[in-house]
Amino acid sequence: MRDKNDFKWITLRRAWYAGGMSDPAFAVRIHRKNQKVPLPRRATEGSAGLDIVACIDSPVLLEPGEPALIPTGLHLGMSVEWEAQIRPRSRLNAAGILVGFGTVDADFRGELHVTVVNVTKRPYEILPGDRIAQLVFATVERPTWIEVETVADLGETSRGAGGFGSTGR
Repeated sequence: MRDKNDFKWITLRRAWYAGGMSDPAFAVRIHRKNQKVPLPRRATEGSAGLDIVACIDSPVLLEPGEPALIPTGLHLGMSVEWEAQIRPRSRLNAAGILVGFGTVDADFRGELHVTVVNVTKRPYEILPGDRIAQLVFATVERPTWIEVETVADLGETSRGAGGFGSTGR
């Protein structure tokens, strides 16, 4: 951790708060297996997710009901305070190609793969370089567990034990 009195650090933080750059305290090391694979990037300034693409040499044909693991060619390295989440892109979901939500742990160094499933009644082709998922970064909280004797010791809420649609449609 940098000293909060460090002039360069203060200057960087001020630039970040002014909207001039990314947070300097958050950096992710990345290795691309193939330099033709672009770095993850936002489609728009307001996008939460960074698009990642299929790193494949030839098209992958997904038959109806068929799952597949699609490589991205990306390896990440981040500090233990962070995780990367692999999330679906709305275009694929609208086409009936479901993307499995995934967590990339900070200590994982393998290649990222995206799980896809064709839930339509027709084949779907994934082409090299297709945007197949998004990466969203989140902080990871490390709780201190306080074990209690009974469920009642957890504390009362208006919801209680209701689940599976208990709050309405």
